[in-house]
Amino acid sequence: MAAALLEKVASLSGRQWLGATGARERATAMREAAGELVDADAIAYTEFVNARRGGPGLDLEEARALTIEVPMRTVRAAAETVELAWALAELGNPNLRSDSLVAGQLALAGAQAALITMTANLPDSPRDARLIEARRLVRSASGRLRSTGARGSAGGPGRGRARPAGKRRP
Repeated sequence: MAAALLEKVASLSGRQWLGATGARERATAMREAAGELVDADAIAYTEFVNARRGGPGLDLEEARALTIEVPMRTVRAAAETVELAWALAELGNPNLRSDSLVAGQLALAGAQAALITMTANLPDSPRDARLIEARRLVRSASGRLRSTGARGSAGGPGRGRARPAGKRRP
């Protein structure tokens, strides 16, 4: 959902930012990759459960490794999505700034959820290099979003300038 929102913002930001076309292409690739990660996560979990049950031909350690690798890939992808959200919030169509920030928050939530999964799958390894990297990426993404603030195009929250009292949409 985050990448799809960024596709929309980038598609409508060509007048404001020369990099909008490239941003739209990146967002499209991110959206497609996110779908693949959802599928990979389901497969990893299913294989792990089957391996724990002693399913034929399934190695428990290989299956466990996938339950860590896939969420790590998710954290990386989500952190990249936050970076694109930040760029579009700063450089894209100011009327869609809030959409960029919402996309960033959605991506950050995905990164945090994947980190929770990794932590659960590595309970005895709090100093595992992958966990350290994932925590760093989540902190960095969170800091990036905080740096954008929450101002809208009118200097306050929201999508754009408020209409004067008594003025309605036609």
